[in-house]
Parts: sequence; structure tokens; C-alpha cells
Amino acid sequence: MKEVQVVTDSCALLSEQEKEDLDVVVTPVLLNLDGRSYRDNVEISHDEFYRLLRSGASATTSQPYIGDVVEAFKSSLDRARQVLHISISEGLSGTCHNAMMAARMVDDARITVFNSKTICGAQKYLVEKAARLAKLGRGVDEILSSLRDSISDMQSFLIAVDFSYIRRSGRLSRTAAILGSILKIKPVLRLNDEGTKIEKYGLARTMTQAVDMIIDSVQKRGADAMHRFYVCHGDDIDSARAAAGRIKDRIQGAIVEILLLSPTMASHGGPGCITVHCIKA
Repeated sequence: MKEVQVVTDSCALLSEQEKEDLDVVVTPVLLNLDGRSYRDNVEISHDEFYRLLRSGASATTSQPYIGDVVEAFKSSLDRARQVLHISISEGLSGTCHNAMMAARMVDDARITVFNSKTICGAQKYLVEKAARLAKLGRGVDEILSSLRDSISDMQSFLIAVDFSYIRRSGRLSRTAAILGSILKIKPVLRLNDEGTKIEKYGLARTMTQAVDMIIDSVQKRGADAMHRFYVCHGDDIDSARAAAGRIKDRIQGAIVEILLLSPTMASHGGPGCITVHCIKA
């Protein structure tokens, strides 16, 4: 029996191959599209999700079915002494609280729920790190210590291109959203250090200026090639590649991974949005 089984939610953006290679159990968040609910990437693919989003479908997300999480915990405890669940930021979703409830229903003495305080690329890094340590036979306490070291130095940003999605979130007024759309301004939002809310950070005229604004911010806080960078895109691979290239140009030796953005964030940022994540490696 293995020591620790790592579990996470689908916001961590693991591919099917990565789930298998890392031996990670993933519970899907729920996507709500025009009144119908789907398990993320199980009952609806990301390609289909973006097709519907671009066609005007109204999209929201919610935490996984608690029954799915309970079953994931039960099956994990059949083959591991402990379970470590790494959740999307508690401040952005009820998923973390949902996992805590499921842990109490199963065996909370053997299940640890860890609030990643982040999402998408940075969450993916934490899950991968935990899974690799688990494969080496490390215990929960040692893995948690390593994860806390990484989250002490991480930043996440969102660049939106469709102001209507930002306006729905309440972060811009209707007037500001209309003016922004007319002027083709790119709003830059930042996840605060506590991971509790996404805040307005700045405005840029172009995507390149927006990416440079983010790079300036992470460099001021010491980001270098010892950090991992992720560029996640809302179905706009060209913009993602350009952003990744800009990071590599300005931060020598930087490793940048490009990922298709999870529907959880795309539902709020809109199609074409970009997120940039930086985390201590």
C-alpha cells in the first residue's frame, strides 16, 4: 500500500496522460451551460465548451458533486494510508469546502485538504510536485511543507479581451466596460496573495503591453529562471505562444508551459482571455 494518494479537481489542468503517469485522482468541477450541468471534460469536452461559449451560451461553474469526491476519497483510501487533496483556491470556489465536507463523511483523520490559494497553471505545478514526492514515498507532512514553500512565492494574473465577462463579475461598471470595448483596452486582473479574490491591476492598450505589465510585476518580486511560468489561454493558442515567447525573451532561462485554460476561469474571463502564473520551483 502506498503512503499518500494525491487527489485534485479538474481546475489543475492535468491531461489524461499526466493523471496516469503521476497517479493522480481528479474530480471534475461542474460546468453549467444554459441550464444544463456537465462534469468538466467528462460529460463535455473543452473543445465543445469553447464552441458553446463562443456561440453565446451562458456559462457558470460550481464545485464537483460531493458524491464524486466521496467516491474518490474512498477508492483512494483502499490503496493508500493517507489522501492529500489539493484544491483550487478556497476564495474562488466552494470546491475546497466541498472536499472538507467529503473528508468528514469518509475519514478525516486520513484525508488532508490543502487550499492551494491559486488555480490553473500554478495549481498544476503544486499537484505535480506533490505527486512526485508521493511517488518517492514521502509522507503528508513533508509534502505539505514543500507545497507551502512554493505558494509563499507565486503570482497569478488574468488578461481579458471581452469586457462583458469582466462586467458580469462585478469588477467593472457597465460604462467602463463599454468604453473599454470601444477603445480595445486590455484589462489586467491579479489574484491577491491570499488567493481570496481577483482584483483590478491595470489597463493596457495591447496584449504585449499587458504581458509586459505582468512581467514587470513578477520581476519586481524576484521572479527568475528558478520559477516556473504558465500561460493558459481561453482558446487562443497564438496569443498564448506570443505571451510565452515574451516571458522567455525577458526572463533568461525561464521555463514556460502553455495550457488550454480551464472552463472555470474561461467562464469568468471569456473566450480569448489569457492567464499568466509564476510559482517558485
